[in-house]
Amino acid sequence: MSISRRQLIKGAVYGGLGLAVGTLLIPQDHPSTDDEGWHFLTAEDRLVLHTVLLAMLSGTGADEEAIEQTLRRMDLATLYLTPGTRRELRQLFDLLANRWGRLLFTGLWSQWSQVSPVDMSRVLERWRNSALDLLQVAYQGLHELVFASFYAAPENWRLTGYPGPPELE
Repeated sequence: MSISRRQLIKGAVYGGLGLAVGTLLIPQDHPSTDDEGWHFLTAEDRLVLHTVLLAMLSGTGADEEAIEQTLRRMDLATLYLTPGTRRELRQLFDLLANRWGRLLFTGLWSQWSQVSPVDMSRVLERWRNSALDLLQVAYQGLHELVFASFYAAPENWRLTGYPGPPELE
């Protein structure tokens, strides 16, 4: 599939606009993580991701304990990302934590604790099918991080009917 000059210009304009708006909305002081063993995810990040996890993992049978453990694994997984990817992830979380950024990129005015899994599913579906590469990349990154972290735990395999790897004799 080739890209037309018009699509390229349109993408550049939207991307530039998104970066400009994002730069204005992202707070310059980044809160540090707490003393509970978190390495990358702030309390606000975890609130955002809790909402994302409820939406993405609906239908899997994941309970609150599985969600908490998935958040912990996601936090640890960020330690293995490249510095550039961590920086992009931090920018995404900072943008979503900001009231105006949340409204602009999700269309959600409510606080994260009040966003339903159904509403978050709609947002994720819009991102997934968006004409903006920025939103598609955000969706794909979150999708991969969530499912890799969730299914990395053998106790979650049973939720898919996967019995685990065969035992070696």
